[in-house]
Amino acid sequence: MPPALPLGAAAAAASGAVPAAAAASAAAAQAPFSPAALREVSRRELIHVIDSVRGRKTLVIDPSLASPLSLVAEFAVLKEHGVDRIFTLNGTPIDADVKSLVYITRPTPIHMKWLADQVKRSAQRSKQHGTPETDFSLFYVPRRTLMCDRILEEEGVFGDIAIGEYHLDIIPVEDDLLSLEIDAFKSLFVDGDTSAIHSVAHALLKFQLLFGFASRVLGKGEGAKILADLLARLRRENNLGDQQAAAAASLHTRESEFDSILILDRTVDLVSVMRTQLTYEGLIDELFGIKSTFVEITSPVSQTSAVAVAPAANSKPKKMVLNNNDRVFADVRNLGFEIVGSALSHAAMRIQEEEDVRCADAMPRADCNCSQFVENAQERHKLTTTSQLKDFAAKIGGLQQQRQSLSAHNLIYDEILKFASNPETAKRWNTEDAISTLAASSAELEYIDEMISRQAPFAAVMRLLCLYCQTNGGLKTKQYDSFRRSIVQTYGYQHILTLQHLRHASLFFPQESSAAKNAYPAIAKQLQLFVDYDSDQPNDASYVYHGFAPISVRLVQLACRGVNASEGPQQLPSWRGGEDVLRLLPGPHFEETVSSGDRSFRKKMQQAAPLTLVVFLGGCTMAEVAALRFLGDRENARRSFVILTTGIITGPRLIESLASRPTAGFKNAAN
Repeated sequence: MPPALPLGAAAAAASGAVPAAAAASAAAAQAPFSPAALREVSRRELIHVIDSVRGRKTLVIDPSLASPLSLVAEFAVLKEHGVDRIFTLNGTPIDADVKSLVYITRPTPIHMKWLADQVKRSAQRSKQHGTPETDFSLFYVPRRTLMCDRILEEEGVFGDIAIGEYHLDIIPVEDDLLSLEIDAFKSLFVDGDTSAIHSVAHALLKFQLLFGFASRVLGKGEGAKILADLLARLRRENNLGDQQAAAAASLHTRESEFDSILILDRTVDLVSVMRTQLTYEGLIDELFGIKSTFVEITSPVSQTSAVAVAPAANSKPKKMVLNNNDRVFADVRNLGFEIVGSALSHAAMRIQEEEDVRCADAMPRADCNCSQFVENAQERHKLTTTSQLKDFAAKIGGLQQQRQSLSAHNLIYDEILKFASNPETAKRWNTEDAISTLAASSAELEYIDEMISRQAPFAAVMRLLCLYCQTNGGLKTKQYDSFRRSIVQTYGYQHILTLQHLRHASLFFPQESSAAKNAYPAIAKQLQLFVDYDSDQPNDASYVYHGFAPISVRLVQLACRGVNASEGPQQLPSWRGGEDVLRLLPGPHFEETVSSGDRSFRKKMQQAAPLTLVVFLGGCTMAEVAALRFLGDRENARRSFVILTTGIITGPRLIESLASRPTAGFKNAAN
């Protein structure tokens, strides 16, 4: 029997909020942008799903949904609605004697096979022991698919399961970061499966029902154009219920916090993904892997691995939540990793000062001359009501939590420093820098060849090769064939298919005589990708890669040029004037004005910084998120950004998602 999840594990983060999109839109209209309304919609629908099955029930969830669901509802809420236990869905049968099993899972064929097997086992057990049959309910996330229904039919269990949908799409990771938490890159850009685009389009429609319709939609890339066209069609069809349609009509005329939606296809900027992120949060994601704000910290970190590593035999992973509720993490998450140490020292001094000021002792220490300390101690004795005492105790408790957080982040930072100071890490980073800044020579390719001969991690090798192809228009045919042969011989014949996937995704490919001239040098020049880096006073978004600006972020700046300037009228983002550089990047660019906006909106734009929703189709990195936060937080910034992505990615994770798994035949052939 699969292990039951701990009572708190199903919900270790924020509690949510409530209604369906039309009902929540009224509340959203009353306040500035906050993702609370999105949590509210998902939470209330989850409760509706649970309540649709009467009596006590056991919940079985897709492992990939465990963390996202924890950001929507706490286990205590589910328990109030009849959930006794929670299991993760896997191939192990659930032998627990339960009356109702409720499955919440993504529509994945292997999950349908597991579910069908468990239904058959339950029916067989009921016959043998003469016990009542278990009721099975299945809710697809976010939508039901015909393929999975057919699998259940072929397995002969379709009629034994009550089937529905749970539209869990947008997960608020932070106030300015929203994610669908799906691995969309391979399905979109290798398999040609556009279901992820449909999911994003419906999520965007729901988002605009809640927060108002943006006046302009613009974007870059093949997938981005398909998404924009589908979103426009969904608006035109208006196939909502009467109540929702009325709400949508009213939202067209009310003020919206967002004046624009900017959609970027991941294939427009593959260079940034292949570089190692050099912000604190980015390196945590690179080394340990962050999943829906949760991370398992292992010590020590492998000095040779480029991806999340397995814990040592004598090491127990420590699970942490990384979000802005942790004040220490909020202060350092977007910083370049090399200055995090001094920031943590400042945090330690701040916490100590606050503890001195908020001390609950009746009298100050004999050596303390702090007047603020004395006033606080005197104020403590004036508190009389229970609520006042609780508030005062909460302040002290909050400082204790910050101390614990500070201790944890000091340990994490020590591991990052050990990894960064390793000579092999430095060599890889220098190679990345030389390749992406067009300073590469034959030495970089010789180094990659040496890594293969040393059997360095597959993802680390391919990361450098893919980066080289992106910046040099591919490898020379002779070099490409040589590397391909070495990779297959060293890492296994199953990677023949992996290399095909990488080529199909335009990540690892040979130069072709018929291909257009390599556009990367011109792109780098026109977008000013290389900037002198000052770790103490970063003045450009390129600090996230130590002097290399993400192409994606430069495109956002291009579209929003002038709106972050210290003078000049605010205007809607536009591609006008940037057509030359846009033509150098893959895929079409587009711009659509949905509505001109009313006078109240134009007046509001003059009073507060408008928001642009930046949509990453195919995933984004935490370094890109930090760069966009940097643009919106500058003193002269007149525009802020909220990010919506299909998922958070890193270079190694993207490569691993395209990797073919070994089969018995391949293993035998390799041996």
